[in-house]
Amino acid sequence: MEDIDLQGHVLKDRDNPFKILSGRESYDKILNLIDTLPTSQRQVLLMSRIDNLDKNEIAKVLGISVRTVETTLYQSIKKLRQLLKGQHNFTSEG
Repeated sequence: MEDIDLQGHVLKDRDNPFKILSGRESYDKILNLIDTLPTSQRQVLLMSRIDNLDKNEIAKVLGISVRTVETTLYQSIKKLRQLLKGQHNFTSEG
């Protein structure tokens, strides 16, 4: 019975409103940062991570080489990490 009760508390704790709102705010911030990426980077990143298309499918849809998809995806992830790091530094200073 204690195990069942403990699982109930874990589920309730994970679903508390603060954590849900926090997650949504983070998600919205990431989407806003993705919107600032150059069009080609944003397009490849979303196709890869949201639409779950592989590099070959993305290349076919966009009419570009697989190597261009790989390079663009790498650049977009690198830029997004920089933007996220900048957001973190900005919010921790303010």
